Amino acid sequence: MRIIFGIVFILAAWKWSEWKNWRSYYPTYLFLMALSFISDFIMYNHSLWFYCPSPNFPNHTSVALFYAFTIYPATVLLFLSRYPTQSWWRQARYIAVWVSIYSAMEALSLIVGIGSYYNGWTLWWSVLVNIVLFVALRVHLYNPLLAWLMGALFSILVLVVFDFHITDFK
Repeated sequence: MRIIFGIVFILAAWKWSEWKNWRSYYPTYLFLMALSFISDFIMYNHSLWFYCPSPNFPNHTSVALFYAFTIYPATVLLFLSRYPTQSWWRQARYIAVWVSIYSAMEALSLIVGIGSYYNGWTLWWSVLVNIVLFVALRVHLYNPLLAWLMGALFSILVLVVFDFHITDFK
């Protein structure tokens, strides 16, 4: 299923993205990849979610790397190149669609057993993460420092709510 997700995202990006501006979206892709790797690093000993092993992906790290190099660049390219500029209502709907796509993928992963939650994490927390994430991706395109601040503040919230301690860190 993960490979299907990757293929679908790559094909969609190939068909519907604005490739001529990929260089302007590249820093935002690196931002998304960094957020993913930082969260995996911080949660090394205190997982909130886990990518379960499967025949093609023997561990969490292999899945995280696969997503980082397939789904994430395709997401950034598609999301930013098709972002509406007409009204805040269209922008909110557009973000809601992407939050729904990512949340549905995660729900499906939970249902088929290739993902799991720990330490009180729920799908609703993932929905909230997806909202913050897609807003931050758009913000990052024009104001990277503000996007990093958003990420840091949300990370602090997660660390406090889910009772992380400095001893939990690797």
